[in-house]
This record gives sequence, C-alpha cells and structure tokens, in this order.
Amino acid sequence: MRTKYGWMLLLCLASTLYLHAQTKTDSVRQKKDRHVILSWSTGLLFIPKKPGELTIGFPYYSYNSTATFQFKGTLGNPFSQDLLLHDVFNIEFLSLHHSIDIHIGGIPNDDHRHSTYSYAYYIAGGYAHCFSLGKWGMFKTGADLEFYQFSRGLGSIDNRNTDLSVLGYDSGPTFSITYGSNHTTVIHYYTTDRLAVDFTQNVLAFSPSIRLTSSRHQWFYWSVQAAWFLPLVDQGGLHLTQLDSAGDHHSFQNRFELIGMDQPGITATFNGRPVTRSPYSLGGLYLGAAVGICFQRR
Repeated sequence: MRTKYGWMLLLCLASTLYLHAQTKTDSVRQKKDRHVILSWSTGLLFIPKKPGELTIGFPYYSYNSTATFQFKGTLGNPFSQDLLLHDVFNIEFLSLHHSIDIHIGGIPNDDHRHSTYSYAYYIAGGYAHCFSLGKWGMFKTGADLEFYQFSRGLGSIDNRNTDLSVLGYDSGPTFSITYGSNHTTVIHYYTTDRLAVDFTQNVLAFSPSIRLTSSRHQWFYWSVQAAWFLPLVDQGGLHLTQLDSAGDHHSFQNRFELIGMDQPGITATFNGRPVTRSPYSLGGLYLGAAVGICFQRR
C-alpha cells in the first residue's frame, strides 16, 4: 500500500516539475517572440439593409418670422450602402500566443452631391489568441470593441443677418470661438452664413473575428480577416453645425450630443414609413485585408 502511494506521490512530483519546466520554457520563448506590427488595412462592411431615402421635417424660428423647413435628401455612403473601411493607424503587440491591437480609421466619402458636411471615423481595440501554422503563418481568433461615428449632411438653413432658433438651439448672425490655454487666450469672431443639419450615428460594436496572417518571423506582414459586427449601442439623431462666410464648419454642439428623432416637432420617414430612431443598424459581415511591417522587440 505504501509502495502504491509512493508511486502516486512520485508521479505527481514528476508531473509538477515537468509543468514548471514547460512553463519556464514557454516564458523564455514568449520573451524571445515579442513583436510589434505596424500595418494598414482596408475592408468592406456588408450592411443588411436596402438603400433608402430619409426625410426629416421640423419647425424653426427666425427673427420676425416663423417657418417650417423640410429637409429631404437621399442617404448614400456611409449610411445605407456597404461601407469601405480604411485603417489609417494600426498597431499590434504580439507575443507567443497573445495579441493586442489598436486601430484608428475612417470611411472615404466621394459622393458630395447631397451632402453639406460628411465625416466618418472609428477607433477600436481588442485581443486575439494566436496559433502557429508553421511556415504557413498564424491563425488568430479574437474580438474587438469598436466605436464608430458617421455623419451625413441633410441640408442647411440661411443664417445670414438673422437669428435662428432650431430645436432648442440658437444661432445668431455672428459667433465667436475662444482658443488657447490658461496663459494665452485668443478669441476669433465669425460671420454666420448657414446652419447645417446633419444626420449622425454613434455606434459601439463588439466584433468577434478570425484572421490568417503571415509568420511573426517575416518582416513583411499580411493578413486576411473575417468578422461580424454586433452593435451594442446604436444611436442616431440630428447634429447642428454653423458654417461661416468662408464655408468652414464649426460645431456648437458636443460632437456626441444628438437631437433624437423622437423629439417633439420632428417628423421623420424612411422610404415613406415613420421612424423615431436610426432606420438601419450598422452591423453585419466584415471582410478585410492588411499589409505592414513586423518588428521584433528586444
């Protein structure tokens, strides 16, 4: 009996020593296999929604007059079509089995026919677990948390030589912006030309993904990726922007502050049907590719 327990104790001790040695070996390998990857990527987000027309109307008030302005514009990229995403900065910290990445990007918008002001950007970061495929490269599976903001111009209201009151916000014929720090302050004065109205969408998404990439030991880096965007928060609404006489935009709302389409006085339809929130969700299948340079960390 004692012999039996002695062999069991010896086996447990040997297993413990082996796992400890293996852990030290993996730790040494991990220190030697630390890399930094700088890359540029592009891809297409397939939005499961047909293109449509968003029409928004609301009352506004000007000096000595009252009117209702009807905005009507066909939304194109970046709202109701598939989105072409470009990372302008992508950095990845890679060890033996782990990867952490941060990327910042934007969405090109070439169609300005119906737009007074359009922009789109995103910032994301996440984790992936890495599996070596030998000379074939690496396979990574992970997930990112991503924030997107898209804005599409719907129209504008003449603001020259008049005071406007629009949905609780006031815009006069002139305005000023203060620049500087605690030591130096500069005030710039502008003449208001128009008040632009944009439809803006803020999205916080979770995106699980799989990637096939080149080996960490090659200086030239490439990858192909498939992901699925799952919106956690998807908020759409109106955003007001002042245009000065030179045509430059100045936002007097917080960029993340939106006027909801369910506010009193606002009427909104998408393809002829009444809506009180964003008419489509910015989620779906994403397919992309990246190229870059891989550096080994010492």
